[in-house]
Amino acid sequence: MQALENLDARLSWSLILLGSGEMQAEIEQWAARLGWQHKIKIHLAKHDDVPRYLAAMDLLVAPSQTMPNWKEQFGRMLIEAFACGVPVIASDSGEIPFVVDNTGLIVPEANVPAWSKAIGTMLRDSDLRERLRAAGLARVDAFSAKQAASEYRGFYVDLATHSIAGAETSS
Repeated sequence: MQALENLDARLSWSLILLGSGEMQAEIEQWAARLGWQHKIKIHLAKHDDVPRYLAAMDLLVAPSQTMPNWKEQFGRMLIEAFACGVPVIASDSGEIPFVVDNTGLIVPEANVPAWSKAIGTMLRDSDLRERLRAAGLARVDAFSAKQAASEYRGFYVDLATHSIAGAETSS
């Protein structure tokens, strides 16, 4: 919220938050206080509708923050954005930097000026958005079910091969 407040006022943007939760009332009050009700929408989308909403976005912002007992483990929304051709700005929480790799902008958690700068850069630079969109589309296959199955197969073959070789050496 603070990052959006710090954006250059000349930039055109809108925000859709897919989901709901304990901060919904706070966000609605914040938007009303700033006169941004027309710019900020909260929508509880059905799972099957999410790709349609993602495909309409110019970028996905994933500002996950590490908690004392939790770090972002994967961030499926990132892969969904890649699959829909949406460039990503994401935090450096947990595994996010490894999932995003070079297909998006990684921003330090809770660093408001850095978030404002990244969002502003992405909004202004359509060439950057296009490069990241293409990189995300190219990366999404690395997370497909086919790829995961192939990696599991390789792991189990390697495990079985090493177990057999280890058993033969110890006999």
